[in-house]
Amino acid sequence: MNIIPSNNYKVGFKQSQTTAAEQTAVDNSAKNKQIETLSSNPIGAAQVNFNTPISYKKISEFKVPGSDSTATLYKLTNGQRVVILPQKGPAVVKTYFNVGSMNEPDHLRGISHYIEHNLFNGTDKLGPGEFFHKVSDLGAYTNAGTSYNQTSYHIKSQLLNENYLEEIIKLHSDQVQNPKFAQDQLIKEKGPVTSEISMYADNCFNIGRNIALKNLFQINSTSDDVIAGSISNINSITREDVVNYYNTWYTPDNTTTVITGDVSPDQAMELVSKNFNKKQPQQTGKRKYEELIQTDKPVRVDIKKANSPATIINMGFVGPENNNTKDKISLEALAMILSGLNNSRLNKALEKYQLGAEFSIEKIGNKPNDKQGVFIALASSEEKSELALKVIYDEIQKLKTNPPSAQELNTAKEKLKLNLSENNESSIGINEFIGNALLDNDANYLANYKAIVDNLTVNDLVNAADKYLDLGKTSISVVHPEKTSNEQIQANYKKTHVKNQSNIAFKGSFTPANIDDLFSNVKEYKLNNNIEVAINPTNSDFATYQLDFRLPAFLDISAPELMILTEMLNRGSKNINKETFNDILDSSNINLGFAVSPERLSISGKLPKEKLSQGLTLTNEILNNPRFTKEDFEWAKQQVKDLYENQPKSASNKLDNALYPHLKYMNTSEEAIKNLETITLQNIEAAYKAVIDNAQGTAVLSAPTDKNPELATEFMNNLSQNIKTLNPVAKTPINTFIKNDQPQIFTETEQRLQAEVVQAFKFKNTGNIEDKAKTMVLNTILGANSSSRLFNDLRESQKLAYYVASKIEEHGDTSIIKLNILTTTDDPKDPTSSPENVKKSLSGFEKHINSLKTTPVTNEELQKAKLVLKNNILNSVETSMGKTLTLAEGMDSYYGLNSTKKLLETIDKVTIQDVQNAANHVFKDAPITSILASENTIKTIS
Repeated sequence: MNIIPSNNYKVGFKQSQTTAAEQTAVDNSAKNKQIETLSSNPIGAAQVNFNTPISYKKISEFKVPGSDSTATLYKLTNGQRVVILPQKGPAVVKTYFNVGSMNEPDHLRGISHYIEHNLFNGTDKLGPGEFFHKVSDLGAYTNAGTSYNQTSYHIKSQLLNENYLEEIIKLHSDQVQNPKFAQDQLIKEKGPVTSEISMYADNCFNIGRNIALKNLFQINSTSDDVIAGSISNINSITREDVVNYYNTWYTPDNTTTVITGDVSPDQAMELVSKNFNKKQPQQTGKRKYEELIQTDKPVRVDIKKANSPATIINMGFVGPENNNTKDKISLEALAMILSGLNNSRLNKALEKYQLGAEFSIEKIGNKPNDKQGVFIALASSEEKSELALKVIYDEIQKLKTNPPSAQELNTAKEKLKLNLSENNESSIGINEFIGNALLDNDANYLANYKAIVDNLTVNDLVNAADKYLDLGKTSISVVHPEKTSNEQIQANYKKTHVKNQSNIAFKGSFTPANIDDLFSNVKEYKLNNNIEVAINPTNSDFATYQLDFRLPAFLDISAPELMILTEMLNRGSKNINKETFNDILDSSNINLGFAVSPERLSISGKLPKEKLSQGLTLTNEILNNPRFTKEDFEWAKQQVKDLYENQPKSASNKLDNALYPHLKYMNTSEEAIKNLETITLQNIEAAYKAVIDNAQGTAVLSAPTDKNPELATEFMNNLSQNIKTLNPVAKTPINTFIKNDQPQIFTETEQRLQAEVVQAFKFKNTGNIEDKAKTMVLNTILGANSSSRLFNDLRESQKLAYYVASKIEEHGDTSIIKLNILTTTDDPKDPTSSPENVKKSLSGFEKHINSLKTTPVTNEELQKAKLVLKNNILNSVETSMGKTLTLAEGMDSYYGLNSTKKLLETIDKVTIQDVQNAANHVFKDAPITSILASENTIKTIS
């Protein structure tokens, strides 16, 4: 389960997320809020009759911007709203409850999130853990989230059999309508929830955001985290508290269900009426709504955190009402101009300090007229922090004297519409677009988004800036590294003379017949310069492309050199400086990115179909005339240095270096910083030349080429005429594998509440798709989802962690399975906290690995894992960019464009014996383990 941001719009975030220890108390001068008593209505099985459908009526039909289909809004006789939107893609059944942390009495702060967890722990029909198993039986994915203003649950699944939609709706409706809240399960779930609270307490961005939010709306709470609550709250919550709160808020009149995907509206609605038939209670407990009182003056809070590697700034403003459509969209456009474009004002001004800012708009309360929160966040070195704040102040003030230009406005409009179209390609994206608008009672936002965007004026944006970016009523939090002295903070503050300063989710249509259709129209070509091309026809209004320059061997290059080269390639060309380059991208609504790894240079493009030629011209301009100036080199070098110095510690740092001691780019952060100063511009130029001279080329275009065949011709002609002859494509994996004979353990200390434990096993990647399928099934059973062995044992049974998982990584012909857990060791507020949790975690890893090697898995586990994997693969090709990247990956393999189809077929053939054989191969060599924990914990386990 996750704490999720609430209905927010994010743009331009360039900072690495950092972690921190326990949050300090905030300003206690905020006004006390009235807390209302909840009723104690019991949960009763008689509320639901599973055999009798209830009636419903059709309320309206409407078009959703970005979708060709028509959505239908229904209302059940019990008051529940339902929207069904048929469109190609996986089916998503998602239910939104209009309740979140801003509806909680403070002594129960965190109960919405706690209930969210417990709705996965059984109903009258399902025992503990059975919900996850039944979802896995369908190969489906389930998730839930809690925010300030809503709690939501969903199941997402490819409809691989004709009865799957009915099964999904049955499971989902039973989960949200009939929780059992068994006492033993309520007690069990406190462990994962308190572990999650400790995890968020280690996150400096989260700490700073909570402080800024509380002071912005004068929220007086004893909980450091206003969504997760406090450990003491969770441990004191009783079953009566849970039942009362659930009966008060989880009622049909407070419920909206949205179904999107490859479904029949009539069939889906009949299933909904049959299963969502809970009666609306005649009386509910008194509902509490947090009183959001805007600060009437600037407020600033500075704190220090032991494990903050950077200085974290959060600045909050009070935004428009939830149902103020025009102002919400005006503010979104303004956010684009400030922080969401390549040449956005904030990031352009911050660039000289190697900084970037995140701009987010978040729904806080759940009443239609509640004001939203507007936040700007960034991370910097301590020396630059006050300069960064001054830049933000200056740019906001400049909006009055230098309002957005017509060009800026038009660029923002086109970007907003493109983002909407891309979002609404996915079933979950369009589902959330509909659900969030309905919760706000903002049908205008839902139906007329594009029209409102088109009609925005410069004056609308100026008014939005004046109303919602009020520097005289802003809330600022600054989280400093603990080593920062008070004198240094004061000196940085005085130096700039700035005036007026003072969310939680479980981890989880094309049918199998459609997978043939998905790739059947893809055409392959080999150009005269040896570039292999795939053209994928789509129905989108935009085009995506991927161009890869693949190398036959890894570059002998350090990670900082790769990062510097990547930064420089994204700064324009010898003939076009970065500012001009970004102006071109913004004005044409082109997204273009260059990325360099040891094995390839990749260029990704996403743009309106009409701009394909321009995007390709820019791509070729940079490839043929890279901007390797001394000035740009020094900028990129400083940027990389700042990224290393400001990144949080991670157990993966030493682990990755130990896994690949022979690969230069896997050096530790400490080594990277030490070697950074010796890197020269000549090193970067030589690295780029090595890529271009030795590359093999592949390219994929996904675009409406059936309707616009000239796009395919243009793509291939451009590549053929502007790129020199490359080496023929050879589809052999790069040799990187070195056997690990002896167990290795690395430890590092940091003052933190939770220990991060990562254990890795290396094995040879043969490139054979059968071996890949077996390993993927093995990993899914071990730890890749919420019905896996690690999840059920270490999280659910032993309560060692909120987060535990395993994953597969590949580097050349080396594959790795990593087992990862965050376990609480040093939180005095959490009764499950113990340094011994690290030993228990490692013992758990060993137990399940040995079991997989010696004991056959069950047929039930095998079939679930297969369905989960097939769903994941099919979901990955839902969007245009997903298809492009999948086809690009296929072109890199022995199996070509049919690799996805071949993998799906091969997964079906994996046997129980295959899984055991794979376990003995994967876990044959000794593990490498890395632990990041407090000094006390490290001493305990040594």
